[in-house]
Amino acid sequence: GGDKRHRFLAEYLLKDGFKVYCYGLERCLDLPKEAITVDTLPAVPVTILPIPLTKDRQTIYAPYSRAPLSVEWVIDKLTPETTLFGGMMSSRVQELFNQRGIPFYDYGLDEAFNRLNAIPSAEGAIEIAMHNTPFTLQGAKVCVVGFGRIGKALVERLVALGCEVTATARRAEQLDEIARLGALPLFTDDLIRSDGFNILFNTVPAPVVHAGVLARLSPTTLVIDLASKPGGVDFDFAAQAGIRCIHALSLPALCAPKTAAQYVYLTLYKHWNGEVN
Repeated sequence: GGDKRHRFLAEYLLKDGFKVYCYGLERCLDLPKEAITVDTLPAVPVTILPIPLTKDRQTIYAPYSRAPLSVEWVIDKLTPETTLFGGMMSSRVQELFNQRGIPFYDYGLDEAFNRLNAIPSAEGAIEIAMHNTPFTLQGAKVCVVGFGRIGKALVERLVALGCEVTATARRAEQLDEIARLGALPLFTDDLIRSDGFNILFNTVPAPVVHAGVLARLSPTTLVIDLASKPGGVDFDFAAQAGIRCIHALSLPALCAPKTAAQYVYLTLYKHWNGEVN
């Protein structure tokens, strides 16, 4: 399973001399010719699963598969002799792996991986903004809600593009860093008293862009939610208010799959070399 990242990841591993079997990628037409497409899971020492592993808790994320891949079916085919790698594994899936005695590593929890992955996420978010607004980003009034890895990457790039950036955070030291980057710092709780934005990016996976915040926005404001499901925006209220919202998920795979695959590749090698737990 997996998205376009796995096509490039297969290429990187093949160049290193690995034998690569692909299952659930049969509709990815440009797989490297050296990759072996199989119709069942082979007995191998390493099995690489998608990021996210599943989007509905029932099936493996596999947009290039001809049929849904049940999580339970995949687990039934695995043995303790394989080590699993994947991203954003739910607690339920991890429990199933533990019950079967299958070792696994969730590189979605690797801090270095997440810092790198924030780069294509930020670039992809900016690309979406450019394609969905009738004005240049230079001079636009932009708000970035949340100053985690993606929020920081967004602020750095939006300031460089000449936007008038407001960025929110919950900790005072984060506000100091926002100011050093050339943006206007704002406590997230004070967002309800702010308005006048042309674009609002949310990066917080909690209901911070609620009805009170949205009610102060102009109907012409573009809201882009980058937080994982269910997101941090009240989409129902936004629809009633006529505010356009885009829930932009899995941007590294959509906007820069080759680079995003390289981040996975580097993280795998760190683990194999004993550089991460």
